[in-house]
Amino acid sequence: MKAKTLFGMLAGAAALETAAKILLKTLQKPIPDLPEEKDFSYYRADSNGRRFEDLYRFLDGDADAPRFSEEDTYAMLRTQADYMNARYDCADFRAQLLFKIYKDHRALLSERAEKLIKDTFLRFKYFMDEPGQDSMCYWSENHQILFAAAEYLAGQEWPDETFSNSGMTGRAHMEKAKARIEAWMAQRFAYGFSEFLSNNYLAEDIAPMANLIAYCEDAGIVKKMTAVMDTLWLDVALNSVSNRFVSA
Repeated sequence: MKAKTLFGMLAGAAALETAAKILLKTLQKPIPDLPEEKDFSYYRADSNGRRFEDLYRFLDGDADAPRFSEEDTYAMLRTQADYMNARYDCADFRAQLLFKIYKDHRALLSERAEKLIKDTFLRFKYFMDEPGQDSMCYWSENHQILFAAAEYLAGQEWPDETFSNSGMTGRAHMEKAKARIEAWMAQRFAYGFSEFLSNNYLAEDIAPMANLIAYCEDAGIVKKMTAVMDTLWLDVALNSVSNRFVSA
């Protein structure tokens, strides 16, 4: 009888503890996955309506692109760095063009702009096993390669630097990301794209794939990723009519 009573008391205490934890979790404020609506315009375009891609077009010499002063350039880069530093969902999208600007047009950037980009990549969280809480999505097909490509290329660019969030060197990040890149490519060869013929998600695949093909110094990765890219564009070509992507 005493044993049963003790067991009942222990079970009751365990149930009470569980209920308390559930209540605390319910009351806990969730980590925002996106900026508040009132702040979203800050990250989307500047006061003149210029967007992040307009900055690349300008730096790339597009005569039709909006003009950017040195201050304008830094301010635009700052918005994208702020988005990444806040670890909002889809920060990995912003990382692709930010890195591309650094690689293609570093000579046109001010010293503080260069430092801003470098510091942003050194403190970023590249996978769910790294320190820090956030609401970024790491696991769907496009996010897998977006994060892995950003991590690999950042590690390659700054191999001997210590990345402040993880405490790992750039070289260690390269090796960590390479395993995920290889697995992602193997799955595409074996199964194709799981986000099959998605007009928006294929675009999010193309950006990190293109960055790896352009900047990765591992010839094996470049060769295989080029083959995956060819397969993607074949899918698009086979499902296009009169220059329109018309898949179901």
